[in-house]
Amino acid sequence: MSQNNHLLLLGGSLYYKHTYQTLSKKGFKLTCIDSNPQAHCRILADNFIHADYSDIDLTYQKIKSLNIDCILPLNDVGVITAASIAELMPIKSPSLSVAKSATYKPLMKKAWVKNNLPTANYFIAENYNEVITAVRVIGLPCILKPANSLGGGSRGVVVVNKFQEIHNAMNFTMGFTDDSKVLIEEFMDYQSEHSIECLVSDDTAEVILIGDNHKIELPYRVNQKITYPTSLSKNKQSKLIELCKRSIDSLGISFGAVHIEAGFKKGDPYLIELGLRAGGGAIFHPITKIVTGYDYVFEAVKVLLGINVAINDFRPKKKVEYQFITNQYDQRSLNVFKRKIKNNSRVYDYHIEQSYDPDKKIKTGLDRQGYVIFVENL
Repeated sequence: MSQNNHLLLLGGSLYYKHTYQTLSKKGFKLTCIDSNPQAHCRILADNFIHADYSDIDLTYQKIKSLNIDCILPLNDVGVITAASIAELMPIKSPSLSVAKSATYKPLMKKAWVKNNLPTANYFIAENYNEVITAVRVIGLPCILKPANSLGGGSRGVVVVNKFQEIHNAMNFTMGFTDDSKVLIEEFMDYQSEHSIECLVSDDTAEVILIGDNHKIELPYRVNQKITYPTSLSKNKQSKLIELCKRSIDSLGISFGAVHIEAGFKKGDPYLIELGLRAGGGAIFHPITKIVTGYDYVFEAVKVLLGINVAINDFRPKKKVEYQFITNQYDQRSLNVFKRKIKNNSRVYDYHIEQSYDPDKKIKTGLDRQGYVIFVENL
């Protein structure tokens, strides 16, 4: 491994700006790659490559001579690319087989079921008739998801309550899958849902932070906000932490950042999905550090560089509300809201899209039109 601490970050949207800023301040040389030639973080990096990093061969050709020390995926697409390139370069990354198990939902669910880990019942379908058959077995309501959606943000995820809704739901889901396979799950109607941030080093997983997810109205499953730290009881937190560690172990993950979604039903936790990367947007940084004092992004990079991570008790020190702008404002009330947050001492950071449209239908995380990070003392 070379000693110039040169990091390749896969993804450069505005939502990752804090991650770029903190890594730059730590003295790392940063190369950003993104398919958007105007990606926000291009100006925060030392180098910018305009390319679609889901194209593994193209990405490799672009970066093979750059003396990269570490590849940091910021979403599921990047996980596969990082693992694939690490097979061609002396870079530490989870193996491609582990990366696939942590991004391809059928492999993920299969491993969990094999290890007797609680998760919703499911079927895999490739066409409309197979979906109908699966729904008859699973029952209504149920959830349709892309089996191999690489991106997160609840893309293609929709709840179906009636058989008449299946055709439109399947078309929606298929728009976000790259292999024509659909995952049909029973609808669990969880009492609560949670986002969990973990860091694995030397085969040991630590749960750093647990948040409470607050969803928009059905049938879509987009987060309207996430609140930290969790309001779960200590007993439920212990159950959830144990389940997260078992889920990581079942997929053979021995190092790296891990993001897990889980829900509680009748007092017990169930696994929803897992990503072999940190939570999206500001969760990686600065939210985790604000709440726990732990520099999640820096420690995750240290793991990939083969450096021992810092020890922390992860006890919450502040409260954070990560609120997304999901069309709860008409144009007039949005202007009032903007004035209020500019003068609100609790506001750590915010962004509202210039093209804000109060009539835009929110179906995936991509449709959200901004965010606000509220911080206060416990």
